[in-house]
Amino acid sequence: MEIKLCECGCGAPSPIAKQTRKEQGHIKDFPMRFINHHNCVAGETAPGWKGGRRKTSDGNYDLVYCPNHPKAQSNGCVLSHRLRVEVALGKILSDKIPVHHHSEMQLVACEDDAYHKLLHQRTRALRTCGHANWRKCWICKKYDSLENLTKYGPINFYHKGCLKEYKRGGENMNSIGREIQKAEGGT
Repeated sequence: MEIKLCECGCGAPSPIAKQTRKEQGHIKDFPMRFINHHNCVAGETAPGWKGGRRKTSDGNYDLVYCPNHPKAQSNGCVLSHRLRVEVALGKILSDKIPVHHHSEMQLVACEDDAYHKLLHQRTRALRTCGHANWRKCWICKKYDSLENLTKYGPINFYHKGCLKEYKRGGENMNSIGREIQKAEGGT
């Protein structure tokens, strides 16, 4: 049996093809040209190179090709907003530190996830009703001042009138409200 080295230059022996595949140049029982994935061209030499920038699979975030970064993904990319904050701070961020997108040009590194979620909650309130300190009633889904709401659990708020309507079985009840009522032991 013929032994052939992988043509990528790694020095490892190439595997033997188990079946003939003309489109890939494999002939059954003969060595293949490359070990799987060793013929992948990465970085600037790749035909689809776009200056090291691409989007995440969901299309929401920009990635920058930076294979030597300690937090680089398997494809050698780092989230660009995290990289920008690290450059500004002059140090590598821990995975536990979320980066909040204040705007395209201004980023905020949050001390923890709870603070990050608070910023998002306040931003939603400000955009919806114009008051960052207002909270949303989990029953009617309307924002209101904390003076007009009652706190339920660590993060939920409700209007007393909404709760009465909800317990009466009004038409405006939602599935979340029903689940919470069951959890409270209600009927």
